[in-house]
Amino acid sequence: MATRDTLIFRGRRWPGVQPLKGVTIERFYQFAFRASGGGQQWDTDQPMAFWRNFAAMDLTHGGEALDFIKRHGDPFGYLDLEPARPNQPPAGTNAEWPALKAALREIAQAWDPLDPNEISFISNDRDRLEVAQRALYELARPDKEGLQDVEWIAQGRGLVPRARTLRAFMIASAASALRRGIAMKKCAYCDDFFELKRTDAIYCSGSCQAADYKQRAMAQGATVLEIASRKKKGRPHG
Repeated sequence: MATRDTLIFRGRRWPGVQPLKGVTIERFYQFAFRASGGGQQWDTDQPMAFWRNFAAMDLTHGGEALDFIKRHGDPFGYLDLEPARPNQPPAGTNAEWPALKAALREIAQAWDPLDPNEISFISNDRDRLEVAQRALYELARPDKEGLQDVEWIAQGRGLVPRARTLRAFMIASAASALRRGIAMKKCAYCDDFFELKRTDAIYCSGSCQAADYKQRAMAQGATVLEIASRKKKGRPHG
């Protein structure tokens, strides 16, 4: 099993994000988006693997980009900024997404496709690994400013990295995954990639496990009260 890395991030997802005007430029649909509501805060203290979902995103339309913002947040942090005018919701754009997607896609080439057990292992192909390493180098060149928006903070007896933007968090997560050579799987509920720590794992988180159980139980005619009763009896997985 790969060793665990620490990576601090506190972000905000935007379930009510709204699309604004857009234009197609060489098969890339560039559009603006606006926040609705205050968003939902989420945080973690370890790398996550949904950067591979970003790397495979279809940017010829706005659907998958909006879904990503709703679930994870705005990679470049536009929606997290203070609005320019009072009572005006913050707005952003996906103009910078293609370059980030291309770089993460090259890093993702270091992994083989999902095997018959739905597991994606790090590749032994030296050429593909070199492509991934070059892409990571360009994202955080040591002869320039390195990876922007990452700071080191005190924790316990040492220092740990903290990403200030979702973009930096995804890049740092990809770097951690590449260095440790982790195996990945796709969540059976939300379809996000996640680091595989047990070969029989099928969910990326306990919340996805609970949501999937509730969805399946309700599809079978169970009420919310019945679902809660089953959980109390020690049947959280259906």
